Amino acid sequence: AEMVLNDMLLEANVNVVSGVRGLNSSVKDGTVLKSVISASGIQFSAPVWIDGSYEGDLAYVAGADMTWGRESQAQYNESSAGRMPETIKYNVDPYWPDGSVIPHVSNAPLVDIGEADNRTEVYDFRLCFTDSPGNMVPVSKPPGYNASEWEFWRRLYKNGTNAPSSLGAAGLGCLGPIPNNYSDCDGGCTKCDMLGMKHSTDMLNGAWGYPNGTLAERENIWEA
Repeated sequence: AEMVLNDMLLEANVNVVSGVRGLNSSVKDGTVLKSVISASGIQFSAPVWIDGSYEGDLAYVAGADMTWGRESQAQYNESSAGRMPETIKYNVDPYWPDGSVIPHVSNAPLVDIGEADNRTEVYDFRLCFTDSPGNMVPVSKPPGYNASEWEFWRRLYKNGTNAPSSLGAAGLGCLGPIPNNYSDCDGGCTKCDMLGMKHSTDMLNGAWGYPNGTLAERENIWEA
């Protein structure tokens, strides 16, 4: 997908500047945005601006009004706004022996149903798996791996004694056979996306600090 996007940008003679992380400030003439300065000190100027970023940092440094979290049902008369009733419940003990909560569990008070809070939906990276030998990459433990970080899932699956009965039960939506370069399996290859899981591959409550975090704080969440 990235290759296709880069080809389209090249065809349109778009000059791409890669690796720019974070915007620190802006220069304006009244309400007109003239330039922005990145966290690394690079200054960009333009007559017209479009904030196509994930975080909305361009709009923020330009002085636009910003909000985050969930608004209440009453604010815009939306029945699906605010905190919603729980639809998934887990039979998991959320506490360590000393009474503290295990990772990715919050004991912060909840607002009433339909009320506003500053929580945001979790972020994740979409994991893709395949049985195609030519398209596999090894999965290894990252530096600083801490098994206790996954205590919630260990308890959910009871150390493997309550493991998912199938790929679908594990949240893997599988497609196949996959054409083109996915062709080195007997009978066609399968590609599975880790989506739809009750807890998915989301870093539960790990992203609440992302919208207003510093560049360093966002990078820590990204790397986690």
